[in-house]
Amino acid sequence: MEFIGHLVIEKLLKAYYVRTVDINHPFIHDLLKIAQKTDLRLTKVQEDFLDVVTTFNLGTRYSDYKMTGETPVPPTDSLKKSFLISVIFILSL
Repeated sequence: MEFIGHLVIEKLLKAYYVRTVDINHPFIHDLLKIAQKTDLRLTKVQEDFLDVVTTFNLGTRYSDYKMTGETPVPPTDSLKKSFLISVIFILSL
């Protein structure tokens, strides 16, 4: 579920980038960096949210990233809520 939430936001941000900036979207998965390359004006809360979702995605997809200890991996219940939160984030733009 957490992967889907991240993927939904990533694809929507990249689609917005293609529509407003350039047909060649950035080949990165960092949601905040993608958003910052557009003309979107995000609140601090929205920026923090994009960072958290990106962190969750990295922590759940890449086991070697989890093992570095650099990023805390959130509890499973929190990850399951990411899809719903993703939808709320998109609606807030």
